[in-house]
Amino acid sequence: MCIDMEELTVTAAEACDATDCVPSTLRAWHNRVGLLAREGGGWRRYSFADLIAIRLMVILTSRGMKANEAADIVQKITPEIQKAASGGRSKIAIGRMGPEQKLAAEKIDPLASAMTALNFDDEYVQVVDLGSIAVRLHFAIQRIRNHNTEGK
Repeated sequence: MCIDMEELTVTAAEACDATDCVPSTLRAWHNRVGLLAREGGGWRRYSFADLIAIRLMVILTSRGMKANEAADIVQKITPEIQKAASGGRSKIAIGRMGPEQKLAAEKIDPLASAMTALNFDDEYVQVVDLGSIAVRLHFAIQRIRNHNTEGK
């Protein structure tokens, strides 16, 4: 089964299954930090880019980042998430910078060190490969869809 990721939309249950996100956590992110805000009512559907954003939230919060900070990072790097959803590859470095220790996220050159490239003050810079997240999600969606098809 070949899935066109550009046209893909999934249910909340499929999104949670593919991204390893607990449904109540996803609802909390929608309601409390405004992740993937939507207009209008009806059932929520998620695009492939949305899945990458949700998985990134799972990764960042599991590494100790507050949900509102992680949502800010996701919002800032939306263009890179969109690129990864379309098959592009990019790595993002996330860390704290400056005297205020504000969170920052920047695309990095794959050959450069995140610390050198961004001059982070934070010794715990996180590097996230959005392309790898996209590949993992692609296979997760295929598994879910194949399982759902076999059950019918």
